Amino acid sequence: MQRHRYSFFGQKVGLLLDSSEWTDASLYLRFLKKRPEGYWEKPSKKEGKNIKLNLLEMIAILELLSDNQTTSKKWSTVHRFGQEQTPITFEKRNDALTISVPGYQKYMKFPETKLLTDLLQHIYDEKIIYATKSEMVKSTSNPHMEEIQAPSRESIPIQENKNNSNTASTNFFDQKLKSSKLESNSSKSQDPNSWISTLEQKNDCYLVPGEIQTRSEKAIAFQIAGHKSTWVPLSCISQAIDQDNLKGLWIKQWFINKKAEEIFAN
Repeated sequence: MQRHRYSFFGQKVGLLLDSSEWTDASLYLRFLKKRPEGYWEKPSKKEGKNIKLNLLEMIAILELLSDNQTTSKKWSTVHRFGQEQTPITFEKRNDALTISVPGYQKYMKFPETKLLTDLLQHIYDEKIIYATKSEMVKSTSNPHMEEIQAPSRESIPIQENKNNSNTASTNFFDQKLKSSKLESNSSKSQDPNSWISTLEQKNDCYLVPGEIQTRSEKAIAFQIAGHKSTWVPLSCISQAIDQDNLKGLWIKQWFINKKAEEIFAN
């Protein structure tokens, strides 16, 4: 499986586990709570608390979960992003586990703890194989260049750009992909200029159909529909990337014009 998702819901707090793509050396945990009004927080509305765990943190949690001692055992860390600090604590007592982040506390016990342990172990084993392998890429602009290392797969969640007005929802992209304009962007056309002319334009960007494959700290590996995958710098993407299933990206025109020949190259 390239991706795993599972939810652990209680009466007041829920936990969503998302392994992301197996080429991403990270695991995402989103905490949700039930509001006094009776409804649950919704990830689609950016509610809840989302944290990212790297491979080393997965090891520490697995060691904690696999310890069969009856005494209490705790593992904690602090995530820092800009000025924001997020303390995270996993505490195991007998067969019960409590996960605490600011504003949320998820309590679990057997058999949920067993399921969580098995999921983490399986996901960790997969990511060791697929998220740590080395991929070599060649520059098509200079055939005499030596092979260079692809951007790091050890990534962080891409934060929303507050100054960007070109945000779009998954539904928006789904509708655009159904339109005849984007459906005409198939691999049958090998003319870069004709392909570019079919793309929707907005300000200085094109709406390019495709799917995100993986992310690094500074770029996104984007599989353009019907064509090659290419690394797109975050500075060339004119929208907030806060969902994993977007079906297209608003990309700067100058970047697409520059990369067009490479995208269509055999």
